[in-house]
Amino acid sequence: MPREVVSPSPALGTALRRQRERLGLSLRDVSFQTGRAGEVLPPSTLARIEQGKTEPGVRRLFQLLALYELPAQYASDLVQLEDQAGLAPTLATGESAVKQAIAAWKLGDIRAGLGLLFTLHDVSSSPAETLEHQKLALTFAIAARDLGKYRLARQVLEDLMSGPLDDSLVVPCLITSATVWRGLGAPIPAMAFVREAEARLPSKGAAQERAWVHHQRAKLMADAGQWNGVLTSVGLAKRAYRAAGDKYNGLRLDVLEMRRREACDGVDAALKFAASIQRQAEKLHAAHVALQVRLEIGRLLIAAKRPDDSIVVIEEVLSKAIALADQSTQFFAHFHLWKACELTGQLERAAVELNGACFRMRYVDEACPELSEIRNIVKANGGVHERKRTKRRRTST
Repeated sequence: MPREVVSPSPALGTALRRQRERLGLSLRDVSFQTGRAGEVLPPSTLARIEQGKTEPGVRRLFQLLALYELPAQYASDLVQLEDQAGLAPTLATGESAVKQAIAAWKLGDIRAGLGLLFTLHDVSSSPAETLEHQKLALTFAIAARDLGKYRLARQVLEDLMSGPLDDSLVVPCLITSATVWRGLGAPIPAMAFVREAEARLPSKGAAQERAWVHHQRAKLMADAGQWNGVLTSVGLAKRAYRAAGDKYNGLRLDVLEMRRREACDGVDAALKFAASIQRQAEKLHAAHVALQVRLEIGRLLIAAKRPDDSIVVIEEVLSKAIALADQSTQFFAHFHLWKACELTGQLERAAVELNGACFRMRYVDEACPELSEIRNIVKANGGVHERKRTKRRRTST
């Protein structure tokens, strides 16, 4: 008869292997250390865990995480992202696969993008390809961040920047670190990373990197409500993106400009501008940006006292997010549907949407008002919510 078993994780196995090698430990060393700490893990079992052929189990996994100085959240986030990934083309290798992953991401195909990244993550091991591996690690950190896994992104970046880093990746790593620390609600270190990145820019050129610096400074100013500064930094970033020919990040910058218009000119002005961003995103086939803008439009419609219109928009967002396995966007969609349904008096459905947001809050690390509100509700309810969590499982015979 078929039975359900916990599925092994190749991504986690690869991460454990790399951390073991980074610490200079052999499989026999680890086996000896685990024996001193409690249960002995034979080298053959450790090898199968690293190959993704054996599930370590909770007790053994915590033994290894403690020995390797890795946080439990790192393992949890890695496995969750692996579950979201689709199968990657076997012919994709090296830098071309990284480019394919980024292209899939921009098109909104999260499964394909993650699948490519995990395939590279699992097979790459040659020290001769250091720059290629560093580019892969940075791309993976960006992907984790974009899916709300800020702590996982921070761990990857810390590991990447703790060793010799190729000069071409220093500024991109600093800027990505700024975005991650900002997402974790730490604006002071985030701004420090921005300033360090700016200090490393050449006096001329480097339009792409210069645009990133101005963009991230604008975000931090927006968080602090410094809207005049935001206007200046957005203008500088827009010119730099234009010089670099980067229309995709130019669109993401427009989302920030939409927030500024909401704060300074009102909801109606922000809605009008958001509609123009969405049209441009669809024209450029930037599905990921278009989905986020659509979610923002739904939020703005609630602020404009148009909850019925908001429900229609956010239901569409939720449907697409489910199809893309984008759990972070699903969280925000459920949250705003909860608010909209309460305004329309649909209290039973509001409770369902609230439950959906409570269940998906584990997929979001971002320090934001929505997550704070849901966490407070769950805490007030004794740390539980109605929907039962499911484990990673597969069916075998």
